[in-house]
Amino acid sequence: MIGEMIKGIVGDVTKEEAKFRREQGEFGGARNTQSQITRQQFEDYKRLVQPEEDKLLQLTTDTSIIDTALDRSTTASNVQEGITQRNIERYGSELTPAQRLELNKQQMRNRTLTDISAENFARRDQMQRNLENLLTLGNTGVGQQQRGNQMVGIASGNEAARQSAYKQDQANARASKVNTIGTIAMLALSI
Repeated sequence: MIGEMIKGIVGDVTKEEAKFRREQGEFGGARNTQSQITRQQFEDYKRLVQPEEDKLLQLTTDTSIIDTALDRSTTASNVQEGITQRNIERYGSELTPAQRLELNKQQMRNRTLTDISAENFARRDQMQRNLENLLTLGNTGVGQQQRGNQMVGIASGNEAARQSAYKQDQANARASKVNTIGTIAMLALSI
């Protein structure tokens, strides 16, 4: 009779333990929970971070500064030529054909110099902006990797703690079984 009671208690504990392991895994579902967290983080990344990274990546090949600089330099040259023409008319001076030819050459040189300068400065500014975008993109990736490494370290520490707690609980359960069996045996002997 006592033997059957002991077998029943031990058998129930073993069945419950087996059921728990089937449902939760050996360490209480820690691996399942970690995989769910990782999946959710990846979904959040795809939804929130990746679109911003794609925008930054597109901006690294942007040429809008160069495009607008050439238009602005043409406008600036036209304005300067207009100012020169109005000044000549305002002061009532007439240019000789040689002076007119020299003025046209000077205006062409100024226009060419303005266009070249505008393009060079625009290329420099565009390159700086594109590099800043690349650095921002790179820093985003580094930050994500650092956070990921921290999370792996934390998860690793938690897993070790869970395994230790599980083994401790196993030892406590065995001790409790032995104690229960001993108590039942003492009661049986005292009767």
